[in-house]
Amino acid sequence: MASSQKPLRILIAGAGIAGLATAISLTRISGILDLDIHLYEQAPELREIGASIALSPNVQQLYEEVLKIWGTKDTFFSSRLGKGLYTVVGAYDDGRSAEELERSITWDQAGNVQFLREKYKDWHPVIKALTELTPHARLYPNYAGDALPSWIPVSRVTLVGDAAHTHGGSFAAGGSLALDDSLALGLAFKHIFSSDIPNLSFSQENIRRAFNLYDQTRRPHTARLLSIVHGLISRKTPTFATPEEEEEALKARMRSRPDLQWLSEHDVEKAFVQVVEEAEKLDIKGQDPLRVASIGQSQENAVTLRAFESKL
Repeated sequence: MASSQKPLRILIAGAGIAGLATAISLTRISGILDLDIHLYEQAPELREIGASIALSPNVQQLYEEVLKIWGTKDTFFSSRLGKGLYTVVGAYDDGRSAEELERSITWDQAGNVQFLREKYKDWHPVIKALTELTPHARLYPNYAGDALPSWIPVSRVTLVGDAAHTHGGSFAAGGSLALDDSLALGLAFKHIFSSDIPNLSFSQENIRRAFNLYDQTRRPHTARLLSIVHGLISRKTPTFATPEEEEEALKARMRSRPDLQWLSEHDVEKAFVQVVEEAEKLDIKGQDPLRVASIGQSQENAVTLRAFESKL
C-alpha cells in the first residue's frame, strides 16, 4: 500500500453492538491499512436497552444459569444479572399485525407491569414470584424483516447487524450475528487491501470487492435464519380443548425443535475462506466475481427463502 495515498474515511452509523464491533474490527487492521474511522450515534449516551442479549457458543460460553420456560403460545425467560438482580422477559402473540403494532407501540415504551403479572399468574410458582417482584415493564415489539437481495445498497455503503437482517430476536441470536458481521467485514477489508499488488487504491471497485466478499460470507447464513423465523411466524396459533391436550402439543413441539448447531457454532472465518476460494476460481476462469455476484443476487430474488434454505 503506497503511503502517499489518502486515508480511506469510514463512517459507521449507530453505536449499537454491530456498530461498536465493526469499529473495533476495522481499527485492528488500521495499522495495516490507512483507515480514518468515524462512529456516529444519535443517542446522547450509551446505556442498556432492549430485552436481553445472548452470545452463542461460537462467540462466548455462557456461564450464568438461566430460567427459560416455553408455552404453546407464550414464553417466559429470566436471567441472573448480578446478586439479587434479574432480567425478566415475557413473550406472547399480541394478535395484531406488524402494521398495527407499529402504529400503536414504540420501542422501549413503558408497559403495564400488572398485565405481565396477570399473563403469567397461572404458570410455575417461581415464574409467578419473579413477575410479582418485577417493578416495571418495557415494551419491545419483535419485527422480522425479509432477507435482502444485497447488503450493498450503494457502492460505498454496506449494512451490518439488525440493519442487514432484522429477525425479531429469535433464538437470541442478534448480538452474535452482529459480532460475526463485524469480523467478516474486517476480514474482507484486510484481504482486499493487504494484497501484494503494489499501489492498490481505495477505489470504488476495490471497496465494492471487499463489500462483496463480506456480503457473500454473511448473507446466505442470515437468510437461512430468516427463512426459519418466517416459517415460525406463519404458523397459526393453536387452540386446545383441554390443558392435557395443550401439554401434549408442547411436548411434541419440544421433541421436534430444529437442530440449531449450524447457527450457534457457525465458523465465520471458515465461511470467509470458502468465499475467497470461490472468488479466486472465478478469476482463474476469467470471470469477473463482481458481475457474477450481481447476477447471483438478482437470481436470489426469484427464489423463495425456503427454497434457498434447502440449498445450504
